[in-house]
Amino acid sequence: MLFRRFVLIGVGVQGMSVNEMMVGGRVNLF
Repeated sequence: MLFRRFVLIGVGVQGMSVNEMMVGGRVNLF
């Protein structure tokens, strides 16, 4: 599931906005 982690991080970096909070929270959880 490492690939999924990198994808979430990439999406978070690209969409530094509301998505950043959701994706960022998920990255922190995992």
